[in-house]
Amino acid sequence: MTADLVLSMQKVRAPNGYRIEPAPDNYLDAAVEAAIMGRERDTPSHVYLGVVRQYLRHGYDVGAIDMGHIADQLAGLGYDVDAAKGTLHRDANTGT
Repeated sequence: MTADLVLSMQKVRAPNGYRIEPAPDNYLDAAVEAAIMGRERDTPSHVYLGVVRQYLRHGYDVGAIDMGHIADQLAGLGYDVDAAKGTLHRDANTGT
């Protein structure tokens, strides 16, 4: 099974005047954690979408982000994917 990501975008005046900038160091960590705390916490692909939204909202370059980066971050936070459902879960010993 494959999935595609389709973005519908509208040009707006960015705070930095349309310049795309690299994200600050450790921004990916914060973006993943924010996505998990928000509505995008149920599957890895939803977390990925939440992270992309945050990067775009702040005018940061999304070129270096992929599902591998998100999967690594989620694993580092103690999340696994339920193979039957495709949803995220954490061991009871690691938190939520």
